[in-house]
Amino acid sequence: MKLIWYLILLSPIVALGQDNYINLTKASSPGIDHYIQSFNEVDGLNTPVPDISSFLEKLEERDSPKRSMKFCKTLFHKTRQQFLRHYSPYATFGETLNAGKYNCLTGTALYALLLDHFGIPYTITETNYHIFLVANTAEGQALFEATDPAHGFVTGPQQIQERIQQYKSDAGRA
Repeated sequence: MKLIWYLILLSPIVALGQDNYINLTKASSPGIDHYIQSFNEVDGLNTPVPDISSFLEKLEERDSPKRSMKFCKTLFHKTRQQFLRHYSPYATFGETLNAGKYNCLTGTALYALLLDHFGIPYTITETNYHIFLVANTAEGQALFEATDPAHGFVTGPQQIQERIQQYKSDAGRA
């Protein structure tokens, strides 16, 4: 019985707090530099935060609409060229940005930050041994596989499902 009273008394306070939180985050959501600084701090790096603003500006200048498949493909490949240069199974996010070392987690995290920056929705999927994301573009979905330089940008529902099934079956064998 006490639980019911607590729920009745506290639900308006919780709702009010959630409403304020939502308004606060919409008004002052942190930018990509904030997240990169946070990752550097977690990594224990005292190196300066890499300036990726020029990289973002170049992507902003693209003619294609930001939620298009063409833009996502460009984002995928330009990010690989700029930041994802040397696969390392134990790379930290700071090493990804500063030295080009990456793994499936740090590469996916970078893609997620960039997609967030451009307002492109996505979902992250984690198996026991792998992580990747699927972006939702204006023309459909695109799978971003950070550790596959040649064929890591996958489009088409059938191809995406096949790749996801492959990741799930690979996880079972490892």
